Amino acid sequence: MQKRTQQRIAPLFLAQQFAAAFSMVRLLTLTLLIGSFLSMNLMENHFAIRTDLLSSIQNMIQKRKLTHEETSKITGIGRTVITNLMNNNPKKVSTDRLIRIAESLGLKVKLSVSESSRR
Repeated sequence: MQKRTQQRIAPLFLAQQFAAAFSMVRLLTLTLLIGSFLSMNLMENHFAIRTDLLSSIQNMIQKRKLTHEETSKITGIGRTVITNLMNNNPKKVSTDRLIRIAESLGLKVKLSVSESSRR
């Protein structure tokens, strides 16, 4: 008698386990989608910060009419890096390094953090 009860319960138990696993997959998928959206938003913000830094550095170099060699000496950064920056190629230069270059050229860099209005 007990075997028959177990046999009837087993399919129900498996169905419940499957439903729970399927719910977890849906939840995980939703979490990944939300995470991807947030990551994209953070990446866009990071790209905007780097673009602003690069633009400010380029403008200051042009305003002061500095050569790449003079800029290299002022900033302590290699001439080839300065050339890459002036040619809009900052790929191998970290954001921290961009900040140091900007500050050594006399620019004041501020980072503002505030609570997001999206909740």
